[in-house]
Amino acid sequence: MTDPAPTPPLSLVERFAALVALMSSSPQSAMEHRDLARTVVESAKKKAAALAFVDGALVVDGGPAHEGLSDLAARLTKCGVLELAITDRAALADVLDLARMLATVPGESDPPSKFAARSAVLDARAFPRKLVPRTTALPDALYTPPKRTSGTSPIVEGGSAPRPKPIVEGASAPRPKPIVEAASAPAPKPVTEGPSAPRPSSLTPARGSIGTPSQGINAFTAINPATPSPQSELIEEPIEMPVPSHPALAAAMDVMELADSRVAFVAALDQFVLLCDLAFRQGRFDDLIEAMIALVAIEQQQNEMYNSDDRRQAFSYALRRLADRTVVVRQIAVLRHERWDDPVASARLQTILTRLGADGAEAMIDEYVASKTAETRARCLEALRGLRRTHDALLALARDTRDLMVRQAAAILGELRDPRGETILLELIHHPDARARRAAVRALGQFDSLMAFDAIGLALEDESPLVRHRAVATVAAKKSPKGLALLMPVLEKEKDREVLYSAISAVGAIGSPEAAQVLIKMAEGEGAHPQRKSAALRIQACTALVAIRSPQTMTAVQALRNDRDREVREASVRLVAQAQRRSTATGMQAIIAP
Repeated sequence: MTDPAPTPPLSLVERFAALVALMSSSPQSAMEHRDLARTVVESAKKKAAALAFVDGALVVDGGPAHEGLSDLAARLTKCGVLELAITDRAALADVLDLARMLATVPGESDPPSKFAARSAVLDARAFPRKLVPRTTALPDALYTPPKRTSGTSPIVEGGSAPRPKPIVEGASAPRPKPIVEAASAPAPKPVTEGPSAPRPSSLTPARGSIGTPSQGINAFTAINPATPSPQSELIEEPIEMPVPSHPALAAAMDVMELADSRVAFVAALDQFVLLCDLAFRQGRFDDLIEAMIALVAIEQQQNEMYNSDDRRQAFSYALRRLADRTVVVRQIAVLRHERWDDPVASARLQTILTRLGADGAEAMIDEYVASKTAETRARCLEALRGLRRTHDALLALARDTRDLMVRQAAAILGELRDPRGETILLELIHHPDARARRAAVRALGQFDSLMAFDAIGLALEDESPLVRHRAVATVAAKKSPKGLALLMPVLEKEKDREVLYSAISAVGAIGSPEAAQVLIKMAEGEGAHPQRKSAALRIQACTALVAIRSPQTMTAVQALRNDRDREVREASVRLVAQAQRRSTATGMQAIIAP
């Protein structure tokens, strides 16, 4: 009889297709999503994969795709994807985001342009892609921006497009050109003869280029080659346009809205960023808040009315310039908890931090760590719960090479109690640093899931007494009857005295009838521990029995007043007397055996 042929390993595309299918069928299985996405990232680091549609059929790495990828092909077609590659630059968070976008296929009222807008946050170098051509009613160089409202009405999705210019008799009407959704920074190509053209490094246009109609789209792209940062986060909820009180800021907004060319629009946007930085330098924090929320609101307005890659890139580059100034982002985080009582400013600051993505989340984490009062920490935690990139920022912090950063990440994950953070804490259980493992155990104690409880039981067998002691204290704090089964191995073979005595006290904190029976045997000198006859161990068991304060436990302690060990006899009499005095002082009836 011959052995069956070995099953070939899954390819990168098959793993990604399985991830999309799992997100579609089980959207709540976050831990399974992350595990499968991690395999996709590992496969991409070994070998990239490219998908394309040729004559309506899906082609993977130049060959036809098998039938198992039919669901993925249908989703790509629905979203308007013509070509897609997954390279070794793909990050875990971006793989999850891309899979989630494909799992929630847009409906009939959500054209592929919506998918293109959502996927703009992905790194184009990690996911080189080409989407279906989309047409726009805008002319090549000129457009009519909307006028800024009074600030009382939010931006509504689906705003009407600007009207085309009237047709002049004798001249043909200009036809809109299709805009192909391609990555602005494509994947590296083979080197050809001749040097490559250098990329401009500044957003400021060249002298004499502002207002030149002949520049068109190419001029806009040339002066702004930056791609949207994967650290940023687009805002989907409508944002109210502010009415700035500072005249320079109001004038800059008017210039941006009245710009008659794309090049002029970029120059106005650059000037707007400089005003934000100037407001921070001069300590005008109210103007800083208004300026940054206005920038986010204008970005949303422009993207809704002119759905094009070049505009998204321009705003992403502008916000990237502000995020690179760490002190600016940190000041926004400081204002977030200082302006807690102001609902308008608090909501605006939360929106700004959300738009800044991982940079905003990291600044809020730093502010939480630096907080000196419990009230400030509570406000920072509330802000972190509302940020979308908090989990990604904490994941990077938990994988930092500095142990202090890891311990801080574990503490924050425990305070947030986000189910996604539970997976990170489970990884930290195996961290090389004992203090990091101890912090992870303490954080897991704030989760109520069965997986967290099992991880605490695993920590009871850790090589470090620090970790074992923390695990015992966590089990004691939960006071769950299931904790007795976890503590039994500790009661039978623990060598460290502090950990052993803490486990005995933890059994007393559980206080179930089964726990009382275990303590009674230990108080009588029975059990499997090598030091079961030790007077100190038996006295510790008596102390735990008195903490339970049931008739059964008090009777067992009082019966030891005739024990052959003098220390145990004295401890029995003393503990019973102390229990009686406490009961009298609190007005409770003493539970003393006759």
